[in-house]
Amino acid sequence: MVKQQRTVEADAPVGLPSTCTVSGDVTARRLSPDDFSIWLYVSELGAGASLEWGADHGDEAVYVIDGTLDVTGASVEAGECVAGGAILVESGVAATVTARGAAKVAHFGSPTGERRGATVHVIGPRGCYESPPDRPFFRFFADSTCATCDAFLLFSQRDHGWSVTPHSHSADELIYVLSGGVRTGSQANDAGTCLAFAANVKYALAAEQSGFETINFRARRSELKFVDGDGSMEETAANVGGVEVESQP
Repeated sequence: MVKQQRTVEADAPVGLPSTCTVSGDVTARRLSPDDFSIWLYVSELGAGASLEWGADHGDEAVYVIDGTLDVTGASVEAGECVAGGAILVESGVAATVTARGAAKVAHFGSPTGERRGATVHVIGPRGCYESPPDRPFFRFFADSTCATCDAFLLFSQRDHGWSVTPHSHSADELIYVLSGGVRTGSQANDAGTCLAFAANVKYALAAEQSGFETINFRARRSELKFVDGDGSMEETAANVGGVEVESQP
């Protein structure tokens, strides 16, 4: 059976990630299953509220759904992240994000493990790689190929009529539905839902009438395997045809 959980924000338990501290007006809800290896909190921050990381954490990713965050720390590459952008806090790296006004974020994390991080990546709304013009739209913020972090963070947009045949990944995966709806078998999963798929478990997806936008997170490199295909493929931006954003006009 596919290991997945359909959880709408209003029904999710209120709480905060144990890997960071907060100040100001912050409401966080855990949407991932309690026993899953990676986690997702959706948090709403009031103006001036902040999340702060010390040295005791694994690779974490913050996708900005609404608002603007200022990012500070000794190893920060840039200082501002707007809606549609993402922040990757590498394992063991101290950082703080502060909301300029009201903000909403999807905050993903992984077990602490080996602390080999060196920096904080602040990535704009176009990500690092985008799909070529003839492909269903995707945007990579991270693809587990960084020398100092293992995180995978992918934005996808699909229109009604799109579907993907049964496949699996060799790493646990969380998919947060940002808008529209995703169908898994007979189950319709609306915006605000978190789907959790265990490693090597086969599943298929289809876009509902409204299409969908999702953000996907994994904590390590993963191989993609289709049931009706031979072999497998490491799922990196380059291997799926991603085009570097810096090289685009």
